[in-house]
Amino acid sequence: LLLEGELYDTEPRDPAQVLSDAKQKQEAVRSTLAKEDIPGALEIALDSTPYGPNDEEAKATLPLFVVSILNSMKSSEIINVVKALSQDDQDTLMKYFYKGMGMPGWCGVS
Repeated sequence: LLLEGELYDTEPRDPAQVLSDAKQKQEAVRSTLAKEDIPGALEIALDSTPYGPNDEEAKATLPLFVVSILNSMKSSEIINVVKALSQDDQDTLMKYFYKGMGMPGWCGVS
């Protein structure tokens, strides 16, 4: 029988640090978006994602933030930006989509 903690490495940061890092990441993304560097903003948002069991607030905030970045692009640009991401970042992006789809209010569904 496997315990949840045996399925992945534990998050080395405590939950307060993870939330603080997520908020700093949001500020860095906003700054990058202000420079109209959407691909750069997306890469920042997808870097160092929280994965610990007690990081729910950060995990709930980031998927919505990533979607807001994508919403700031023209739909014709999204494919090229996603293709330019590393495979790991593409995987993380999909994880955010799946996480977001399970959240109330995702795409106007409550």
